[in-house]
Amino acid sequence: MEVNKTRLHSFMDGTVQFSIPVYQRSYAWNDEQCEQLWQDVVNAVKKGPKSGGGHFIGSIVCISNGANNPSSVQEYQIVDGQQRLTTVSLMLLAIANAGQESGISDADRGKIKNRFLVNRDEDGDRKYKLVMTERDREAMFALVDGRRPKTRSLIEDNYNFFVNKISKSGIDPVGIRDGILNLTIVDIALDRSDDPQLIFESLNSTGRGLRDADHIRNYVLMNLEPDQQTEIYKSHWSPMEIGFDKVNPSEFDNFIKDYLTLKSGSNINKDDVYQEFKYLVQGASSKHALVEDIHHFADLYLRLASAAEQDPVLRQKVQDMQALHNRTSYPFLLEAYHDYAEGRITRDEMTGVLSLVESYVVRHTACALPSNSFNKMFPRLASEIDKENYLESLKVQFVKKSGNLRFPNDDEFEKALESRPMYNKRMLKHMLDKLENHGHKEMADVGGASIEHVMPKRLGDQWKRDLGPDWRRIHDEYLHTLGNLTLTGYNPELGNRPFAEKRDMPGGYGQSHLHLNKALAGTEKWDEAQIQSRARDLARRACEIWKYPALPYGIPQDPGSDDDQDEEDEDDRATPAWAERVGAASPGNRRAVEALKSEIVSKFECVAEPHGRYLYFYASRPLNRKSLFAVMSCGINTARVNFRIDPDSFTEGGGVVRVAGWFFPKGTERRMSVEADSIDEITRVLKHAHDATGA
Repeated sequence: MEVNKTRLHSFMDGTVQFSIPVYQRSYAWNDEQCEQLWQDVVNAVKKGPKSGGGHFIGSIVCISNGANNPSSVQEYQIVDGQQRLTTVSLMLLAIANAGQESGISDADRGKIKNRFLVNRDEDGDRKYKLVMTERDREAMFALVDGRRPKTRSLIEDNYNFFVNKISKSGIDPVGIRDGILNLTIVDIALDRSDDPQLIFESLNSTGRGLRDADHIRNYVLMNLEPDQQTEIYKSHWSPMEIGFDKVNPSEFDNFIKDYLTLKSGSNINKDDVYQEFKYLVQGASSKHALVEDIHHFADLYLRLASAAEQDPVLRQKVQDMQALHNRTSYPFLLEAYHDYAEGRITRDEMTGVLSLVESYVVRHTACALPSNSFNKMFPRLASEIDKENYLESLKVQFVKKSGNLRFPNDDEFEKALESRPMYNKRMLKHMLDKLENHGHKEMADVGGASIEHVMPKRLGDQWKRDLGPDWRRIHDEYLHTLGNLTLTGYNPELGNRPFAEKRDMPGGYGQSHLHLNKALAGTEKWDEAQIQSRARDLARRACEIWKYPALPYGIPQDPGSDDDQDEEDEDDRATPAWAERVGAASPGNRRAVEALKSEIVSKFECVAEPHGRYLYFYASRPLNRKSLFAVMSCGINTARVNFRIDPDSFTEGGGVVRVAGWFFPKGTERRMSVEADSIDEITRVLKHAHDATGA
């Protein structure tokens, strides 16, 4: 590696070509970055060439594409600095194309183009100094050739930005040219023995201006041979970028996070996405296979996050999930969608999965239960169900949830809808939409309707008389409850009018086409009794829409005892975390737990990690469900260890109990009680668990 401080004119001059490899993001600078570079140029003009050193604008990292020959074009790939180099080229092009009134001579125009924009003795693509990625290449070539690009892009926008700046600056274009070429950079030239990825990361350690998807694309493609880079980019990465660009480019980052969460079986913090991806790459059979898998799940994600689902029944269920704005369920739904795409479950089962998750989220939110543990619960949900009995086992897992993660039953759901204020406007709009259309083949489009408070937020004298002497309490208790809420397209017209006027006026409840307003049309007055009656009716209908799981015969509808609730909310304050539980255990039980932990850590190459009230043991990194081989729990007088087994090779031992899939897939889990005299036997079976996990 060679590092030199140099002027731009020295870097760009000569018969050279700088190509932007396919793994680099497309050109992305906007007016803010262009304005900053323009100011750098103005400062360089003020300093002048004799100032002893031009204005420093950063580094450009490049790697040679092969041995340089004086008789041929010297080719370099730009590892870092393409945004800056591209923008400088656009500035120079804007100067070269400045109008006659600018005073720039034809000779100066020719020098700019022939020395810094083209290789005049070369043909085809080799004549261009800068070769962009495929998405920007046509625009750059067209501008250099004096043509109008076929499609509008930032390349053309920023070229026009500098044309306008030059015409209005009052600075001699030749002076601007000299100011540009007087800019100073650090030129970092790599050879094949250097690690360009390591250097790229060190220069972009803060990730400024780069999304997670950009970092990951670079990491996957950078160290591959150019033909492999091109093949993977064109076959997989470019189609993904195009797909997410149609929805929202930032969705690509959201997908990457959810993909990693799915693969790891545990929530990934946003700040850890890049590092977790590198762990995933290390365990992949090949980068090509990994990117192919990412592409597969990206297509599934777009069916979840956009209107890309073609099946009309599934599309409606997906749109219902989108309306909830609950992203924490996506890792689980991605896994379910994958199983559907692979033919493991039917369309009806996939529809049932989406309906069940929607019901859970709606009931949970309506009952004002905290959702801070959703990002832990949903990622591990797929590993808890029996995929041979997909939907029924999912129902069982939901019903087993307790504490803050419980699935509210009909009684709790109805009471919440009758009495709790509904402040979540997105959820409320979705609920009113579904309540309006439930059971009707002729669906009403309520997209343009807004939420209406029948009893308004501000009460006039007539409203106070209609509500009676207890009007203040009624208003405080029922204003935002479901019984007092409806949909209308005439919200501004209805305003704070008395109920009778709202009912009878043009566009009022009496003329409404919505079923939600039919009962209002036949009501003489609106008071506490009417609000309560309507709330009960809507709550009963809501229970029909967002159903509580109906379990197979023989499985209890209510969660079991605390000893069996291995999926209790880890953040529930009534459930102490691991260290607290061990500290609260009896002395003998605590000694047995600590002795077993010490034995496991000393005898096996593993990682012990507390998760809520459990201690997880992983056979290898990354720390996810696939590398998990044992889980220890601790009570006051009892402790247990659940572990993975290979049913084809496991030899049952004393005290081993068969378990139906608490932490590991059904049929592959066993449990033993932790006692002082059972540690040797537990250690023996855990060797099997450790080996079966693939350490």
